[in-house]
Amino acid sequence: MACVRLAVLVVLLAAYPAGTAFSETSFEKVTRFLERTIERYGNLEASLTESLGAPSARSVSKHASPHDPNYTYELISMDFAPKGAQAVVYRDSDKELLVGLVASTPKLVFGKNVRVGSPKSAVLKELGKPVEEKDDVMRYEDESGYVDITFQLDLGGTVRRMGISIWMD
Repeated sequence: MACVRLAVLVVLLAAYPAGTAFSETSFEKVTRFLERTIERYGNLEASLTESLGAPSARSVSKHASPHDPNYTYELISMDFAPKGAQAVVYRDSDKELLVGLVASTPKLVFGKNVRVGSPKSAVLKELGKPVEEKDDVMRYEDESGYVDITFQLDLGGTVRRMGISIWMD
């Protein structure tokens, strides 16, 4: 019996030579893409300001949860005009986190190396096939369905605008 198990193991190892990586799922690629972007710019208002500079405009809007009117939170909207970026940060009494980031110039890099001006092939290389592609927009989502990453392309297939939205429940 031990010889049979050893033979099966040898066959499996031969089928997957050393260094062969198992393929990531599209959801894992989206998660990794989001993590790399947040590592670069931060997840808080202070870290975004540190990485992108002082916002040229900032506003705070207060909201109550539709599920519990006693639960309130703020959305902090910031425009980083010199960088061609807009960001939205969610803040309540316990946490603060990035829920939206949009780039319209090549000054920002999302994921490993996707920016405005990148060809569609660069997006496909990093994220794979989108969950939706309609007209000039490619859309990706994570497994939960709460993260959307979108790329608006021009007629030549070049990224003209890209955005990340994280939906809070």
